[in-house]
Amino acid sequence: MYAWQAWQLRSWRETKKGDRVSIVTKTGANEISSALDIARAITRRTERRIAALLKKKMIANGYILIYLNRLSDLLYLLARTQDKRGGAG
Repeated sequence: MYAWQAWQLRSWRETKKGDRVSIVTKTGANEISSALDIARAITRRTERRIAALLKKKMIANGYILIYLNRLSDLLYLLARTQDKRGGAG
């Protein structure tokens, strides 16, 4: 994991944030948004496990945590965008 990968993901996330997705939506309104919500839940669980490993100094690369956090944000925004396109919210 390199710093540029985390920053690239941040750039993609910021692009999607520009779409002004409504926060108050019904999650999992369709198959695609449901899959994205599941992917986000798995990413968040992985993020918590990596944080614990970083705390124990079992992993040295902190950029992994940044990447996972940004990936989680992106998955959320994509899922809400998909909800909006699918007629939810």
